[in-house]
Amino acid sequence: MTLVNRVSTFFLVALAVCLIGFSLTMTLFIRHHMLTEFDAHLRASLNILSAGLEAEEDSIKWQPNEHTIELGNEHEQNEIRWILVDQRHQVIDRSDNLSPADETDAALLHFASQSHATSYDISQQGSWRYLQKELIATDPSPPEEQEADEFERILVTVAQPADQLTADLYRLAILAVVLPIVFWSIAALLGRAFCRRALLPVVTMAEQARSTKFNDFSSRLPVSSQRDELADMAEAFNGLLDRLEQSFRRQEAFAGDAAHQLRTPLTVLRGQIDVAMLRPRKPEEYQAILQTLSDQTFQLQRIIDSLLMLARDDHERPGDWQTVPLDHWLEEYSRQWSQHQRAQDIAWFAPSGLALEASPSMLEVVLDNFVGNAAKFSPPGSPIEVTCQPQAGSTEISVTNQGSTISADERQRIFEPFYRSQEARRQGISGTGLGLAMVARVAERLGGTVRCDSPATNVTRFVLVLPKSMNSIEKVVCQDTEHNLA
Repeated sequence: MTLVNRVSTFFLVALAVCLIGFSLTMTLFIRHHMLTEFDAHLRASLNILSAGLEAEEDSIKWQPNEHTIELGNEHEQNEIRWILVDQRHQVIDRSDNLSPADETDAALLHFASQSHATSYDISQQGSWRYLQKELIATDPSPPEEQEADEFERILVTVAQPADQLTADLYRLAILAVVLPIVFWSIAALLGRAFCRRALLPVVTMAEQARSTKFNDFSSRLPVSSQRDELADMAEAFNGLLDRLEQSFRRQEAFAGDAAHQLRTPLTVLRGQIDVAMLRPRKPEEYQAILQTLSDQTFQLQRIIDSLLMLARDDHERPGDWQTVPLDHWLEEYSRQWSQHQRAQDIAWFAPSGLALEASPSMLEVVLDNFVGNAAKFSPPGSPIEVTCQPQAGSTEISVTNQGSTISADERQRIFEPFYRSQEARRQGISGTGLGLAMVARVAERLGGTVRCDSPATNVTRFVLVLPKSMNSIEKVVCQDTEHNLA
């Protein structure tokens, strides 16, 4: 079942339930109201007739000439009929619209000669709804002493034909059935058309998706002009396609750059081997060639290790995840650079008691690249500062050097694989363009971010920002003295 059919069916079923409930409720209410009005008319007529009777202890008197009694138009066939019957079941008086020649009226006359219901108990007899009341003298006088208008008891019967009421109720039932069906049918036609129009963007998006080739990232789903959920879905899907296109383009560039980077050391290796095999050489010549091969092999290994690091999609914590006291860790790490030719230029700073949850091996990867780049791109003798400092809700590890700065438009691109700045190419400084990309990946695995800025002229600073862990044992020391590890 299509989505249009499911939505239409749901709302049509809901509409049918509402219409049925409403029609049934209104029908019962109107029917009750009509019956109540009909019976109220009967009771009012009975009360009027009863008021015209004079009830005394010794007799019940009926003197119609002394009373004016009107129960509607007594010449209409659908109006009230009334009958007065004495104790001998003889008709004393009746309404003008009651004709003994009519079979229905004759049956009513015969029926009204007997008491069939208690007072104010409305009953149904054939097509008649009737109401009876019997008035009885408490201490009746002997029949021979009673006058012509005096009776021992009088049975009052009022009746009205229910044919018109039955017909009205029948028409009401027909309307209660037909009108909901008509309205439901109209709603079904209009609702289905509306649903098809409302869900047309889904059909269009499906057709667009089916017609799009697997490598065609230029196609996008149409976005409806109506700012609704479908438009949000189309925009979200187009955003996903944008990210996929960017990832695809990066992968293409990554593959091309990787091939280019790997081709250079492989070409050197093959060239050196071919040169060595041309003719016999002296041992020192072989040693020089082997040294070149060793250097190129090491370069190859570095490229491959970096590529593997960048290709991994591992978001789990490393095995050496622990609480790292940065002052002690930085002091131990600084010893790895003690034999470097720029060791005297590097200054190490970390406040006492500063700690965070991290992986020491990954922190070393970050600082290896930061400090290595600072040493390569700054003139000998210029200071290089490695600083760990707490910030609001985070901890920053930065490396600052002097020398040529990186332009603002290149500060984000330098963290892309194989990207090298214009200044690095101009100076001819060797490198693969993978170090900072690997730093960005490490920062992501550590749950932090990395950035490059220039706080002053001819000053470059690389910063690793890591969030403070709830489990960190960072201790704020009252005195803000920095511990110089240099």
